[in-house]
Amino acid sequence: IKESRNMPITINSNTASLVSQRHLTNSTNLLTKTYERLSTGLRINRAGDDAAGLSISEALQGQISGYSMAERNCQDGLNAINIAADSLGGISDHIQRIRELCVQAANGVYSSSERSMILTEIFERLEDINQQAKITKFNDTPLLTGETEHLILQIGANSELSTNTIDLGRALPTVNATVLGIALDKNTVSGGNWTPDVIRNYLDTLDEALTKLTTAGAQIGAMQNRLEANLQNLDVMTQNITEANSRIIDTDIAEETANMTTQQVRQQAAASVLAQVNQLPAIALTLLQ
Repeated sequence: IKESRNMPITINSNTASLVSQRHLTNSTNLLTKTYERLSTGLRINRAGDDAAGLSISEALQGQISGYSMAERNCQDGLNAINIAADSLGGISDHIQRIRELCVQAANGVYSSSERSMILTEIFERLEDINQQAKITKFNDTPLLTGETEHLILQIGANSELSTNTIDLGRALPTVNATVLGIALDKNTVSGGNWTPDVIRNYLDTLDEALTKLTTAGAQIGAMQNRLEANLQNLDVMTQNITEANSRIIDTDIAEETANMTTQQVRQQAAASVLAQVNQLPAIALTLLQ
């Protein structure tokens, strides 16, 4: 049978007090840490709290920041492609108006002078098509002149080119009266040679130009859909990674509140016991009386 060790009653050393102090210090330290977690909202406030968790959280934070910036980049690209699409719509309206004027001018009741008047608006419309193509820019980047062959968007948080970039330039068409095949030379085209037969041939040319614009619009529309889908994907990725990071680094308020109550009770108990054991040396004094 193991004999129990009796604690001696001494004056110089109060072992029971030291034990109580140690438990009181431990309870106070744990309570302080709980207060820190509740006040900051973070379970990990320093590497010592969870070194591995902090390392993972830092990596996730980098991904979250990267995806947030990628969303902005993708939105910039969408803004640029929307500008190009709107401008393409304006150019199409010009061609539709030119076609309407040509149908009018092809009517045999009009004289050459009257057709010349109609030509005046057609020339102005053609000039405006060229001008609109030149001024269609995003942050000084031309969108419809063919100067921007490649416009690489960083739409991911990482470095791999194939999965983190989109070449917006592939969807940007070259649009002007010459490329569309509808340019007219003022020096050679006048009311006199602008005959109904010539005009009807030009109508076919205008229809071909509208088909080219429709094809260009389809490419732009496909890019718009791709960018919008990528924005949605980035939003989902950001949400998922944020949730994962939150589980690692954020404080569980319910759990920490329960811990706080437990540590408060332990602290109070340890303080009460410490006050009592500090009276043990006084008992030794009574033995000396």
